[in-house]
Amino acid sequence: MMLQCTVQAAIDVNISLAETDFRHELPKIKTPTLILHGDADQSCPLEVTGRKAAELMPNCRLKVY
Repeated sequence: MMLQCTVQAAIDVNISLAETDFRHELPKIKTPTLILHGDADQSCPLEVTGRKAAELMPNCRLKVY
């Protein structure tokens, strides 16, 4: 889908995701969720993104690669 949108739309989505704080929304997700995260990710380090998100979600499993 990203290949079908404009470059500006992709940039705007990226900015929106980077600037929006979802911490208050994550505990409301009741659906079983799997987060896949790499331990060498430099742009979104595991300890400050993937692990914290998994801890906030009540029915979440974190798989680290």
